[in-house]
This record gives sequence, C-alpha cells and structure tokens, in this order.
Amino acid sequence: MATTGEIEHRIKAGIAKSESQLQCDARALALALKKAVKTTIIDSQYPAACAFSGGVDSAVIAKVAVEHDPDMLLFCFGMPSSKDIPAAKSIAAQMGAAANLRVIEKSGDALLDDLAKCEAIFGSFEKRLMKAELGLCVYEIAQEAAKQGVKSIMFGSGAEELFAGYSRHYDKYEQGEDMMQVLKDELIALPKKDLLATTRICAHFGIEALFPFIDEDVISLAFGCAPEAKMYTREHKKPQLREAAKRLRVPNEAVRRPKIAMQYGTGVHKLLLDYFEKTGRREKKEE
Repeated sequence: MATTGEIEHRIKAGIAKSESQLQCDARALALALKKAVKTTIIDSQYPAACAFSGGVDSAVIAKVAVEHDPDMLLFCFGMPSSKDIPAAKSIAAQMGAAANLRVIEKSGDALLDDLAKCEAIFGSFEKRLMKAELGLCVYEIAQEAAKQGVKSIMFGSGAEELFAGYSRHYDKYEQGEDMMQVLKDELIALPKKDLLATTRICAHFGIEALFPFIDEDVISLAFGCAPEAKMYTREHKKPQLREAAKRLRVPNEAVRRPKIAMQYGTGVHKLLLDYFEKTGRREKKEE
C-alpha cells in the first residue's frame, strides 16, 4: 500500500515532468491511463475491484480493468432515487460486465445509521457536509466489498483535479485565476485530504484503497495541457479525459454522461443536507 509520502512524491514528479509536455494528446493519455490501471492491479497486494458510478472516471478504470480481468467486481452505491445505479447497470452491460456489478442500494434511515457508525470510528463530520458525503459513500462501498471478500478497491480520485472537473474550477477560470496553479495546488493537497479519508475508511474494513489516476505519466500528460483547453462546458467537463475514454472504447453513454458529483449521483446530498439542518449541524464553507 502506497504511503501518503509516496503518493505526494508521485504527484510532484508527474507535475515536474509535465513542464516538458507541449499538449495533452488523447492517444498518449489513453495509453497512459491503460498502463496506470493495469499497473495498479498488478502491483496491488490483492486482487482488485472497482468503485463504479457509471461516470467517465470510473468507466475508464472499469473498462481497462475488466479487459485485464474478466472477473473484476464493480461496486455501485446509491439510494433508491440514485442516478448512478441505472447508469452503472446500463454501462456495465455495454462493457459485457453486467454479472460483475454489485449494487448497494440503501434507504435514508439505513444510511443515517451507517453515518453514525462512520462517525464513531473517524470522528464527527459536524459542519463538514462534503466530508460526510464522501465518507458515507466510501464507507458503503468498502463495507459491502469486505463482506464479499474484496481486499483492494480502485477509486477515480484525482480526475477532477487533473482535468478541471469541478464547477468551482469554471468559477475561478472566469474570475481570471491562474488555473494551472489552482489545479496543481489542489492535486498536491489531495493525499492529505480526500485520499487520506478514503484510505482510512477502507483500511477499517481491511481493504487497500487504490488510485490509478495518481500516476506519474497520467499527471504529466494532464498538466501538459493548457488550462484553457480543459474548460469545455460545465455539463461535459474534462474533455481530454472523454477523448481518451473514446480511444479506450468506453461506452458512449459513459463518455457523454454529464458530470454529476458523487453526492448528487448517489442521492446522499439531500439526505445529509436535511439531516445536518434538522440536527443543527450547520455547514461551514469547506476548503
């Protein structure tokens, strides 16, 4: 399992290497992503599985992973109203992996019970709605994966920071901020934020968290692309990743699927927002 320091070194090495890149070529990026996923699987201590939402990030990982190992399990989590579950079912079927998909569907009451368990282990999420949303989604996937004997799971973490996948990136770009520096700073901070949280939750269930996008060559190619080229439309963010996904023969439904943040795709945002308001856990602005 890679340590926080090792992940930080990998990120900084990729950024440094990008200074010699002139552009983010879709073919080169597709090859780098394919190599990164395969290397992640091969280097893992245990047979890997994938967290799978049906979005372009997880679909890229899943497509390469299933080609490498036809028995690769895909775990999708959501509430009954989830947009991710029907998308994941459809896209997994198109990849010939319908039998690989494991759907975790839970009601609001069950999820709030699990939130309490998660907080008992990792501390209160009070005033940290986004952290609660991330923590709960990872908790549900890791918990179910552990029940099925899985020991390592690949996540699509890092794709947003590499390819400007958040709405805030478009806001900052429109405000004239230095987007190259914004994205670099966010990626460098990731090992001590989201990656650490995901790793800790998975470790509680005896699972190794894996991050194929945090790969030196993938990072180098992503940052070799001019920031303005990453700004396409708010609905279809990450154009370079989508082009690479096409070359990897990811189903068009996933390539064209609009960006939906995890907390909205799973349906947990409204649940936790209402819960935070009712319990007086007023959210403060998150970094």
